[in-house]
Amino acid sequence: MRVNSRSGRVLLFLVGPGHLLFLYTTRLFQGGHATLTPAFTLLSLGAPLPQVVLLLYRADLMVRWMWSRRVVPDSSSIPYLTTLGPTLGHLLGTCLLALSLRLVVSACPRTQDQGSDG
Repeated sequence: MRVNSRSGRVLLFLVGPGHLLFLYTTRLFQGGHATLTPAFTLLSLGAPLPQVVLLLYRADLMVRWMWSRRVVPDSSSIPYLTTLGPTLGHLLGTCLLALSLRLVVSACPRTQDQGSDG
């Protein structure tokens, strides 16, 4: 078993509780105007997982590559990873969250309190 695999699993385990806290905080600040359905909650919990997996995989590759070049990755890899994290968050995270919302909207029928055209 590789040394970094345990740390990676812990970070992946923290994605779910962290995102639930984010959804709860969003619900509090909306003042009751946003409805968090179980379908949206489940789908939006799956949205950040590919982002975190990709970031952890890229970090592992980068650190191994730096060690092979005899560069200490402690200070050299951090600027790259701190740039890659938000970039993935904006591109991949937004796309996956939008896909989750689209799936919920297409799967759930419209109710009266969501408004009507007429």
